[in-house]
This record gives sequence, C-alpha cells and structure tokens, in this order.
Amino acid sequence: MAIKGVVAVITAEDLKAANVGNLSMHAPVVGRGGAKMIVPVRPALAGDRTRHIGEPVAMVVAESRHIAEDAAALVEIDYEPLPAASDCLKALEPGAPAAHLGTSTNLAARIPFSHGDNDAAFAKAAHIFKEHLHTHRGGPFFMECRGLVAQFDAVSESFTIYISSQGAH
Repeated sequence: MAIKGVVAVITAEDLKAANVGNLSMHAPVVGRGGAKMIVPVRPALAGDRTRHIGEPVAMVVAESRHIAEDAAALVEIDYEPLPAASDCLKALEPGAPAAHLGTSTNLAARIPFSHGDNDAAFAKAAHIFKEHLHTHRGGPFFMECRGLVAQFDAVSESFTIYISSQGAH
C-alpha cells in the first residue's frame, strides 16, 4: 500500500545492496589471558533474524514525522520465535542459545578488575561479607522516542545524524 508523502521504506536488503555493513564499534578490549573481545556483526537493520526486542527492522523516510509514523505502523513482520536466553546468567551456561550468529558464547570478554593484592587483603580482613546482587541489564536508553534527524551533505556525500541516545556509538 502506498502512502502519499512516504519517500522510502528501507530494509536490511536495501542496506546490503548499498554496501552498508557491520555497525559494530567497540574499543579493542583485551580480556584474561590476552583473549580478544567478541564483536559480533550488528547490522543497522535486522534482516532474517532479530536479536532482541526493539531491534530496528525497517526505516521509513517521509515528508513529515506524522506520515512516517503512519507508514511505520503499517510495517508487518512475521516472526518465528527462536530459542532464547533472556536471563544473563543462564545465557552464560553451556549450550545456551547464542544471541549472535557465528559466536560460540554469549560472553564477550572476561576482563579482570583488581587493585593491589586482593587475596592478601581478604586473608587479613576481620570480616568478609558475601552477597549475590541482581542488577538490571543496562544500556543506552533513549530519553525520547527512538527517532533521529539526518542531514545529507551533497559535497561530502555523507550524513550528520542527530539522535537522542546516551550510547557512545
């Protein structure tokens, strides 16, 4: 169905045809024993498989925000549920479904954090208190709706994108 004012509806296949690839941008983190951090492919738009709720699957470009919202509401995706590990600790267990294709684990890296001789400090401690704490999974949460504004520069053939996100990338 065509909606007047919709300029384009872009999918993962469109980005692939335009040679827009992996958007993963992580610092070169080195874990225990010099192991490199696992950096899975993170496409701008999910194609045949999504990895989490809210992962973008299409982008609507329109003459106004209201037209884009109306068109986006008409996007239909036929999902087939796959095995998932929604609990962070269970996702680390052997045999847990991998969130990203091509990875053998859901653990990106084991990074040791310590200051001084921890074993000696605990050996000398008068009291040791142990507790298991549950903390939510944090992330770059948008303060407003998940929208953005992009400005194209014809001279450099590039975009400047403004987005309300607390994420570094």
